[in-house]
Amino acid sequence: IVSYFPQRIFVCRRVGAARLEEVFGHRGSVHEKVSGFAPWGKEHTLIADIQGVLMELRPMRRSDWNTLYDQNVVFSEALSYLSLDMFTHKKPDWNSVMEEVEWTRKSRAAMKSVSG
Repeated sequence: IVSYFPQRIFVCRRVGAARLEEVFGHRGSVHEKVSGFAPWGKEHTLIADIQGVLMELRPMRRSDWNTLYDQNVVFSEALSYLSLDMFTHKKPDWNSVMEEVEWTRKSRAAMKSVSG
């Protein structure tokens, strides 16, 4: 684990699986405003722990967006998705998310020292 976010999302460094992208396709890169660091290398991966199931998060490609558009608009299918609510209008990037995490830590530490 290289870095972690709220909502159990982790930036990890993959060791091994040298042919992973040949089998599953190019993963792309995650922008510094999302990951909190640069450069994003081939060995980096974004992992989410969703109710105990570990999932790799990959950036959406134009073809992914086109597929979703076709599903929803052309074929009138409802889209299913899962939101981890990490980014919001008030927390649009990694820096603002981590500012809130740091504020929460300081608040908890202050409460702990007052109560005890």
